[in-house]
Amino acid sequence: MPGAIAGVLTGVMSLFGGHATPTPSTMPHDNGLHRGQVSGPVDIACVGAAVAARENALDSAMLTETAALNSAYSTRASALVAAFAQTDTASVKSATKAAWQAFNASTQAARKAWRTSQQATWATYRNAAKQCKGATTVTDSANASTDAGTSN
Repeated sequence: MPGAIAGVLTGVMSLFGGHATPTPSTMPHDNGLHRGQVSGPVDIACVGAAVAARENALDSAMLTETAALNSAYSTRASALVAAFAQTDTASVKSATKAAWQAFNASTQAARKAWRTSQQATWATYRNAAKQCKGATTVTDSANASTDAGTSN
């Protein structure tokens, strides 16, 4: 039995270049990134500045969308109060329908403006990050799809 184990170990070792465990030089597709290493210097400050600019722009765009949505809800509430102050059914139905149509148009416009701003911000970020040395090793672009409402 010990001879069989030694034979298996020898076979396993030969798979890894004579070592019992893989080393960085024997691992396939080893680029050092799994260990936090990169080839050459990385301009982390450059990437950090691009990320900060992206996050500030996204924050501003989200504040704009939130304000537009709040306005849409307030306008709808006022319009519905006015609709139900009417004295005849036809006027109530007409005013209610108009209130909801205006609300839907406002919320759709707010969401479209958000998506446009968001996509432009991520595109600007990707272009800025490309200018940074070694950016692909530290960038967080892979997380763009988790950003609210993105399709990146």
